[in-house]
Amino acid sequence: MPNLDEIISRMIKSRPGLNRQDLLRAISEKKREIGSRFLSDEGAAYIIASELNLDLNEHDTSSSGLSIRDLVPGLSDVTLSGRITEIHQPQSFQKGSGSTGKVRRMAISDSTGTAGVVLWDEKADVVELRGVSVNDHVKIVHGYVREGPQGKSEIHVGDKGDVLRAGQPTSQIEDFSSFTQISQLNTRNPIVDIQGTISRILGVHKFKRSDGSEGLVLRARIADNSGSATVVAWDERATEMAALSKGSYVDIKNARVKQGIRGGLEVHINRSGEVRSKLSPPPGFVTGAPGRTKISSIKPGDIDLTVIARLAAKGPVVDFQRRGGEVGRVANAIIRDETGSIRLSLWDDKVDILSDLSVGDLLLIEGAYAKENRGRTALSLGKLGEITRSPRDVGAEIPQIEDEPVKISELKPEMNDATILGRVMENPVMKDVVTSRGPTEVTRVRIKDATGEVDVSFWGRLAKEAENLKVGDSIMLRHLYARMTHQRSLELSSSAFTTIERVAKQLDANIAPRSSEEQIGLSEAHEGNLQGDTAREGLNF
Repeated sequence: MPNLDEIISRMIKSRPGLNRQDLLRAISEKKREIGSRFLSDEGAAYIIASELNLDLNEHDTSSSGLSIRDLVPGLSDVTLSGRITEIHQPQSFQKGSGSTGKVRRMAISDSTGTAGVVLWDEKADVVELRGVSVNDHVKIVHGYVREGPQGKSEIHVGDKGDVLRAGQPTSQIEDFSSFTQISQLNTRNPIVDIQGTISRILGVHKFKRSDGSEGLVLRARIADNSGSATVVAWDERATEMAALSKGSYVDIKNARVKQGIRGGLEVHINRSGEVRSKLSPPPGFVTGAPGRTKISSIKPGDIDLTVIARLAAKGPVVDFQRRGGEVGRVANAIIRDETGSIRLSLWDDKVDILSDLSVGDLLLIEGAYAKENRGRTALSLGKLGEITRSPRDVGAEIPQIEDEPVKISELKPEMNDATILGRVMENPVMKDVVTSRGPTEVTRVRIKDATGEVDVSFWGRLAKEAENLKVGDSIMLRHLYARMTHQRSLELSSSAFTTIERVAKQLDANIAPRSSEEQIGLSEAHEGNLQGDTAREGLNF
């Protein structure tokens, strides 16, 4: 990174009406605003330059020689310009003559690729002599090309060669197009440059290091036309990215790809990296629309999902104690799109939004992750997620929430939020059972409509309510989920959202209650199903 004097000179050059004293005063104010212990003078200057829309790039019209893609073993007297992406420590070795030699490796990149640089003997000290560092633009003169590891060409710098600090090169570097597409990120090639637009900024958070010092970390989402990724910025880079806003175009250079805490890839950037914001993306750059995941395609293990759905049901906020002793909060909801429904768990501060939502509200859910819960896929939304109610211009295809009952003959095992309308065929019987979560009560009821019959199990608080149903009652049951029993028959089970409503609607005359003899004949089969399925009750779905 250029020093403060260089940055101020470039700011004045970019906008001659500025003066040094005003800029120094603005830099001091910016450091007080954000926190001087987390922000260097140079970092504050870059934030101000970004706010003023200043172009701090210097242009060098001199020839940059060959491109990296032109390198082939055997070339001599090579001149090449590029940006330093890696610098390794020098190593000593014993030469055949018995004298001690020194070697140092670097890497540089231009718009055509990346190449290793090998510095020999006194040239290994050029990093310190020239004061160059990662992200500096340099010109290598009088180098020669040899074949390196894995058959790749390397530039060697010996007695006749040198590495010179350069201003920002011509279009070969300024229009740098060798960015890694987000869809191509992998840990095998961890050092990357990426570009894209900011889709979400999750705020700056302070943390304490093991040595007692404080640091800053920021998480954001960046998208290009191939996909999106999480960016994790540390300390000065976190402060720089905090000055950006949703929709900003940004170049991120010399970042590192790492495995994220939930299994996906993250792009980390620290003080050796560079964050550059521009008013608009370069010509030809297109950001794809945020990818929406339909509920029917969600699988356990999916992360950072964007889901557009309507709120179908919501439950109460529940306090719980984590293993560390701190108190957490969770609330469950059911959301539905045109392909299906799924449970959504909101954690800690995210539960507060439920109080402002009503059934039928259209929601944009970002940053959700999926996991398996008792054999079913469920969504969770934690501190890195967001919910927006009634987003504009999205979700027109999501149907309104309606209580249209499903025909019993059309029930399927994967249904998570079924509503049925039918008549009670048998006297309900409540049982005390022991489940994986301890003792509880369950009442099984046989329901029939014009297309078929199904057993419905009511657990916990609903067991007593269901026990009061009478043979012949017409009832509407909402928010049931379907499952297969051990006998491979389909049944419905209550969830935390299930409601029982007696209705006055006249049902098909063919839906007649069973006689007492028929009920007795089926009781043993029902008992077998109940005993086989107690470990899978739906009390807390």
